Amino acid sequence: NIDHSAAAVLLSSKIRTYKGTTPTNIVVEILKKYRFDLPAGIEHNPADFSKVIGAIQEALTQKRSKFKKLSVENAPKANQLNIFQLTTAFVDGTRCSVSVPVCARVALMRKVYLKEPGKRFWDAVDEDLAKIRKKAGGDSQKIIRAFRHILEKDQESHGVTDYDLRAEDETVDGYQQEIDEVIDANLADAASTV
Repeated sequence: NIDHSAAAVLLSSKIRTYKGTTPTNIVVEILKKYRFDLPAGIEHNPADFSKVIGAIQEALTQKRSKFKKLSVENAPKANQLNIFQLTTAFVDGTRCSVSVPVCARVALMRKVYLKEPGKRFWDAVDEDLAKIRKKAGGDSQKIIRAFRHILEKDQESHGVTDYDLRAEDETVDGYQQEIDEVIDANLADAASTV
């Protein structure tokens, strides 16, 4: 469950950063909300809960590594997949499914990787996310338009003709929606404590 939650958080169109404590804190909130198989009150036992935190951080690291490796493998022109194929590879082995919002996030990662392929990749992705939010002034519709633009540019550069995203692909699936709701609640809580 930690692995699935980590993947869904990193593929969410709602996440604001890929590095740092934010993704970890969101997965913690997911685990607290849905409990899964966690013993009651484990979060009140620092020694035991630190093991959970360690497992979450490891899962996030592994997912980021997988996503970056897919970006590396897909970078050479001869290996480039269209966004549907690349997103399908990203969601493979997760509970997530291909949707327009997830494709747009993967398109952002590809765009950043092609200009910043080194060790700063995830920092550069976080910087691009911050620029998008700043330019949009926090307006969610402007952020959505920015991601649509990134997705359209990706399709122009890497192919668009051999797949079809249906109308129902405009929204995320039920599992991703649950994760997005936790992220939204976490962002609202953070904003109210500032």
